[in-house]
Order: sequence, then structure tokens, then C-alpha cells
Amino acid sequence: MIGLLVFGVVFEILLRVSPASDAYAKVLFFNQFKLSRWEFLSARHHQLNVEWVLNVIAQKNADYQEPPEPDRPAFDRVPRPYHIKTNQDGFRDKNFPAHSPPSIVLLGDSVGFGKGVQAQERFFSLLKHQFPHLPFYNLSLQGCTADCMSTVFSQYVDRLNPKVVLVQSSSNDIDQTLWREGVSMEVPDKSIPLLFQWHTKSYLSQWLQLALGTSATETLSQHSLIVESYYQDSIQSIFDVASKHDVSLISVNLPFAYGWNYGDHLTRFCSRNNNCTDVSVNLDVHNNETTKHFNTIPDDERFDIRTAEELKLSLEMIQQVFPQPQYFLDVVHPTARGHWEIAKQIAPTLRNTLQQNH
Repeated sequence: MIGLLVFGVVFEILLRVSPASDAYAKVLFFNQFKLSRWEFLSARHHQLNVEWVLNVIAQKNADYQEPPEPDRPAFDRVPRPYHIKTNQDGFRDKNFPAHSPPSIVLLGDSVGFGKGVQAQERFFSLLKHQFPHLPFYNLSLQGCTADCMSTVFSQYVDRLNPKVVLVQSSSNDIDQTLWREGVSMEVPDKSIPLLFQWHTKSYLSQWLQLALGTSATETLSQHSLIVESYYQDSIQSIFDVASKHDVSLISVNLPFAYGWNYGDHLTRFCSRNNNCTDVSVNLDVHNNETTKHFNTIPDDERFDIRTAEELKLSLEMIQQVFPQPQYFLDVVHPTARGHWEIAKQIAPTLRNTLQQNH
């Protein structure tokens, strides 16, 4: 027994000092990420509903500077303040008309809302400049999920008269589903299990997790099917409303900073509907064109460097997890450069969809 314990301690030390594979590095980070998000969502369980997003988060006629959120880990916190100005309906856009001519609409979460960047830097704002003959309306809200988007779409479809709707799949869908799976909603103040807390600290335990065939990507892919089941009624409602109003849909499937696209549940719905086209964005790119347009992010604002420091992991290991940090402010929110690349990848599909509608 003592020999086995000594062997375990030695193996733990060796794992900590040895270079990690890409898959193992992702397991080490992803478990820390899950722990952090579970703690965050558990403390805010009463806010995880459509009414809270529409009535509290969506502030009408707001005009203020949003500071970086305190007491959040570097991988889950935008590093700089940014300006928010909302319209009379609580959206980060100009005031909507009583009835619009045919338009382009975005349904989204904090990414579409533009958390961490200025309004003109968002991918939807950049797309608008390429199609100046059409009105664009941004219906994205921070904290929005598929059921939130379904509610917003139903409320504004007649007023905004969209001919094409971009549905930016929400990372909150899988985020909150992972939380529901891990922490019972019936016990709001239930703490994270001690066994999982220990697991996230033990390199040996996480190495065994990978050795047994459970990678971070496999875990997320399995949960994507659960997400689809949980939100299927809301997603189907979006497609039903679109069909009723003869609206074409574009499914926008964006990635986390570690490369996994979190909107596969929406992409699968899109593939089963004739009025939908999917754009699965890839930000693991080396684009010299963006290098000319955007300044290098200062080291004190780079979330990969700050994450390595906070988690006491090597920067080399963190950079294995996040190969393109210049495109992200944190694990999910793009930088202005990231938004530029997203717009570039969406634009051809939007153009083709509009041409087909003529």
C-alpha cells in the first residue's frame, strides 16, 4: 500500500514537470474551466432564465462604461472596459422603427452583443457595411440562450420584417447544460463535489481520465446531444417562425478559444431544414491580412498569459490549448480581430442567401 502511494506521488510529480500532449493539456484546462463555471452559475442560478435576461440584463436606454468583471478567472473575464449604449428596447443598437422594410437580423448572446469590444467592431456591424442597402438589427443579449432567442425572435419578427436571420448559436446553451448535469438545480446552494475539486487538482487523476478515453472534446461532443434535446423545442420554434414568415436562416456556429465549435446542436437542426445554411467558423487561422489592421495585444491583457499565471500552469501548456489567442479576449469572446475574421467568413453565405431570395 505504501509502495503504491509512493508510486502515485512520483507519477504525479513527473506529470507536473513533463511536457504535456495537446489532448492532456486540454483536459487540465477544461476541468478547471468546468469547476469555475459551475461555481459561477451556481451562485447565479436564479438568473438563468429568459425573464431575467429580458427584464434585468437588457437595460433600456442605457449609456455607460462596462468595466472588467471582478473576481473572475482570466479565462472568463474580458480585460478592458468598453462602452455600452442601448436603444429603447434594451438592445445595443439604434432605435428600431415601428415597422421596418425587409431587413437582416441577428439573434445572439454576449458574442453577438459584442462583450469586450466597441459596437462598431462587432462582426454584425462589420457585415452591415458590406450590405448598405439593407437595414440591420442586432437582437443579441448577454446571457441569452436558445429559449431566450426564440422569445426575442417571436416578439420582433413582425416589427423588423427580416428576410434573413443570423442565429449565433449561444455558448450558454452548452454552458448551462453542463452545469445542470453537474449540479442539481433542486439544491441551489449545493457545493461542487469534493471529489471533482480534488480531480481538477490532481494531474494523475486527469491523466487517468484521458487514458480511459475521455478527452475534453469527447465530453463536449456528448453533451452537445444533451443540449440539442434540452433546447429542441426552442430551436424548433425559431425555425417554425422563420418558415411562417418566409425568412431564410443562417446558423452561425462559433468556436471557443480552444477550437471546439459550441453550436453543433444548432448546426444539426439547420441541416434538416431547407431554409437554413450553416456557417461553422474556424478561428485557428493565420491571416496576414488581419495583422496589418490590428495592433498586438499587450501582454497584461492576453488571457492566455494571465491564465497560465493564475492556474500555475506553464505558458507553453496553455498555448497548446489556445493556439490563436490574438482572436480572443477570454475563452469565448472574440477580440476586434476575431470579429473581423468572423465577419469575413460569414459574408459569402449572407451574400449568396440574399441573391437566392431575389
